[in-house]
Amino acid sequence: LTLAVAHCGTMLLWAVLFLTVVLFFFAVIFANGLATHLNESSPSVADPNMDNLRLFFGSLPMTMLTLFMSVSGGVDWWEVAEALLSMSVLYVAGFLVFMSLSVLAILNVISAIFVNDAMETASM
Repeated sequence: LTLAVAHCGTMLLWAVLFLTVVLFFFAVIFANGLATHLNESSPSVADPNMDNLRLFFGSLPMTMLTLFMSVSGGVDWWEVAEALLSMSVLYVAGFLVFMSLSVLAILNVISAIFVNDAMETASM
């Protein structure tokens, strides 16, 4: 079992790197969207979701953390989607694409690769 876990180390590194690239790609989109929204919106308009937008998407690292927490269960995805609704429905659609891609595709494929690699290593 220890050999199987050690053999998966390289694959784990690449999986984390790939997930980080996907997080970065979507984080740039959402952080840029917030910056555009702040530049275009009137400062006199009181938006109740503005505090959440700044909390979740105030900087690129915080945006990446928000996206990671959305995928891993650290924050409810609806809270993030609700904050994005005040920017545009397109950002909510992009967030749903991110969540679907991450949860249904990336994490399941990564899990399958690890299970397959562990089974091959154990059968040696």
